[in-house]
Amino acid sequence: MTKTWTIVIFTDEDCVEVVPSSWILNDKCYWPTLTPDKLKAAVKNHDALDTSWPSYPIRLIRNGTFYDYSTAEKKCKRAEYSSDVNSDRSKQNETESDINKRKIIKKTFGFSFDEDNLSSSDDNNKLPTKLPTPPRLTNDTSTFISKRKPKQKSQATNNDRIRNEKFERNLSIENYFKEIIQQQNLFKASMWQYTDSLHELTTSVNRLSYCYE
Repeated sequence: MTKTWTIVIFTDEDCVEVVPSSWILNDKCYWPTLTPDKLKAAVKNHDALDTSWPSYPIRLIRNGTFYDYSTAEKKCKRAEYSSDVNSDRSKQNETESDINKRKIIKKTFGFSFDEDNLSSSDDNNKLPTKLPTPPRLTNDTSTFISKRKPKQKSQATNNDRIRNEKFERNLSIENYFKEIIQQQNLFKASMWQYTDSLHELTTSVNRLSYCYE
């Protein structure tokens, strides 16, 4: 499966982030409850999605999916000022009034984004991938995570415990049946051996009877 990263807007926090495309399902992005360093590494390494993670509503950026993480991260900065991350238009070429109009002071995860600059993911130039994924970790992210951490961590721990118990139970049952099958095979082998021995014995007795006659 090809790894891609997508730039998304987290609508609740009004911020734009880079996330693995596989973390996006429909209009939501799954976001693991990790420390800043581990979260950044998870995004960069394109860790597999775990649906036990909390999910948040998102919107997509035009031309916002990339095959390279570094490129996506650079384009994410440009997305603060433009709804098309592939545009050659830089913020130096924009007037000060344009920039002030687009920027939003409040930001939780990273770069601010104005609602008017949101665009659909149906653009023909967009790479054929899944919907976007969770936000990129920044200094402000830790505050957001800390507010949700107790409940999310408890839910994640319970889910992990339940999965582990089911896995161990299934593994135990599987090993039990494997042992039964192994014992059956040994029993069949013994029965075949006994049958062969009985056949040989019967043949010998018949030969002796024939000789005495």
